[in-house]
Amino acid sequence: MVELLLQYGVDYESPEFHQWRPLHIASQAGHVDVVDLLIESGSCVNAVADDNTTPLYLGAYSGHKGVAERLLTSNAEVNAQTTDGWTALHACAQRGYTELASVVLDAGFDKRIVSKNGDTALHSAARFGHAKVVQLFIQHNFDLNAVNLAGHTALRIASRFDHRDITRLLIDAGAKTDTKDPDGDGNLHVAARHAGREVVRMLLESGLAVDEVSGGGWTALLCAAAEGNHEVMSVLLEGGANVDVTTPSGDNALLLAVRRNCLEAVKVLVKNKANLNMLDSKGFTALRISLVKQFEEISEFLLKNGADTNL
Repeated sequence: MVELLLQYGVDYESPEFHQWRPLHIASQAGHVDVVDLLIESGSCVNAVADDNTTPLYLGAYSGHKGVAERLLTSNAEVNAQTTDGWTALHACAQRGYTELASVVLDAGFDKRIVSKNGDTALHSAARFGHAKVVQLFIQHNFDLNAVNLAGHTALRIASRFDHRDITRLLIDAGAKTDTKDPDGDGNLHVAARHAGREVVRMLLESGLAVDEVSGGGWTALLCAAAEGNHEVMSVLLEGGANVDVTTPSGDNALLLAVRRNCLEAVKVLVKNKANLNMLDSKGFTALRISLVKQFEEISEFLLKNGADTNL
């Protein structure tokens, strides 16, 4: 049908919704035969929509390897970027299309290209958890320590989202683990807040100091306690974390865990001999905080374990 319409002089460059041309639509839909016909009829392979998306970007985002190969052999611009700076390779990284990413790389993609927020394609793969794509990028010698505009490396992103397999791949490939963002937070601080025990253990095994202080004056244990991340707290304490280190305002991990109303975190800290009677900046102990906030289970546990009722 498309061939018939072309024979009768249909305008194959007529823009539609968002300035999409027929080649954009065919590329997104994965119709390789239609893409062939349109290219042979003279369609511009690098035509851009109103957000600068090209047929190649749409084909890549939709996972159509055959479409991408046909466009690239017809001189589609492999490094074309949308208005947000995304490329066909970013699309492959976000969606997890390893074979298609290899096609784009083999077409001469510039690995240094970043999006509007400073993400390389490696950042994108790390964020969306696509380990096979990350492995491919490692094999193609991507800069493992490139930082985006937020000051984050791919490793920071992978550990933040608890992508254990990617964290392991990046560490084993030589990614720096001791980088810090503009706020002074290290990978261990971020992982302590958001990740699981395996990622935190990997970071510790890489040589990071367990009691390293963030830009805000917090250790990883304090970060984990504030989030009630009790499994991570256990790993940190096993790694030698100071159980009674305090924030700049004077809170130890126990005070933070009580405020979080996390009984499991409180149990971990008491097991590791945290000071039950440390006072916060207002003169409150963990027990007093739990009583005021009516955290009955925590109050009972602290009392059973010797918290001073006279403070």
